[in-house]
Amino acid sequence: MGSIINISAEYIKKFALSNGTDFVGIASIDRFDGSPEGHHPKDLLKTVRSVIVCGIIVPTGALFAPSTLYHKVIEATHLELDQIAMKVSWEIEKNGGLAVPIPSHAPYYFWDEENQYAMGDLSIRHAAEAAGLGKISKSAIFISKDYGILTRMACVLTDIEIEPDPIADWNPCPEECKLCVNACPVNALQTEKQCTQSICRKNLFSFTLGGVKVEDCRECIKACPWVLKRKGNKVNQECVRTFNIGSIENQSNTPKKVIISTLGPAGTCSEQASLFYINKNNYAGEVVLYSSFEEAVLALKESKSDYVIIPSAYQNIASIIFQEKCHIEIHDVFKLATPSLVIAGKGKDKEVKKIATHASPSSLAKEYYPNAELIISKSNSNSAEMLIANEVDACITTMNCAIKYSLDIIHDFGAIAMGWNVLKRKS
Repeated sequence: MGSIINISAEYIKKFALSNGTDFVGIASIDRFDGSPEGHHPKDLLKTVRSVIVCGIIVPTGALFAPSTLYHKVIEATHLELDQIAMKVSWEIEKNGGLAVPIPSHAPYYFWDEENQYAMGDLSIRHAAEAAGLGKISKSAIFISKDYGILTRMACVLTDIEIEPDPIADWNPCPEECKLCVNACPVNALQTEKQCTQSICRKNLFSFTLGGVKVEDCRECIKACPWVLKRKGNKVNQECVRTFNIGSIENQSNTPKKVIISTLGPAGTCSEQASLFYINKNNYAGEVVLYSSFEEAVLALKESKSDYVIIPSAYQNIASIIFQEKCHIEIHDVFKLATPSLVIAGKGKDKEVKKIATHASPSSLAKEYYPNAELIISKSNSNSAEMLIANEVDACITTMNCAIKYSLDIIHDFGAIAMGWNVLKRKS
């Protein structure tokens, strides 16, 4: 190598941007104090002085494409980033420095088999935060203020001291927002800024008919309004809008207070949809659960609630709308996938003579166990309760309930796209 020269932040950023990166930031090594043992930049390059973080955006359309296409886009994004990191490293070493490119994804050394927990050799999202590029969200995914949540990044370590960028001083997630938490089909986001990987991984991947493993679930990303943020791009936001990013950036200090009545007990798809609707509209809301949708409608009529939320799959919704036409009306309709619906049991090999199911997904039970007696429950959560009470041999319930009650998963039908009707009293 030649003699070391002073590479400026402006020079290295301009080089990275001209070679395909969309955004770039620089962190000084002192910002990594407190890194886990074995995962500090100095564990990877003893003479490191600066960490360069390069990021590129992921095409928004891929988020709504089939899992095979989404997986390939993410794979191509990682390959592109690794090439960018290599080019930046070569440029530094041409100028006399030492550089180590850190891959955007795999391989990594650390793996805890029991807890299905992985840590990269260097946490790139924490490096990006240290480089002033954005913040880590409640879902533990990095968010760029300019480019949103659909990004991927790679790093370069160098022994050249380069002027660092200021650390970002803003919060991407309002305190009351739980859209990602509520959207997770397996309830893996219960601790802020941490994802329980052992739970997430059960639903993250799927397999093609040919046996190829692909990254599938991305519900927490779809639910996040930051998916709409894309500097310099004219994305068709109506295609991806769950609600406007302005509702996060310009929240009212006095959110509307509402009470929503819907089907219980705790853990139903209807409860999750109601919580989603509250967060979607930035309400200061409360969800009150009833033993039937009819009771929830009665509470609405008696002014005990402001709205009632009922899924389009409920077999009696037409009767409710027509019979109560003088008292209630449809206020809104929205789309939200259910958590993964599963057949759960106590042991996978047990003979199933009786299976509990709510009326709406009962065809799934009949399809899987054509000779079993169907026991109609009040809700998917109630089905799980009936199994726990040994009233049945299996049940149709949600993945959330199966995990909550430590039930065995016999078959996973996946999430079901669903329309949800919001009813209100007539004026």
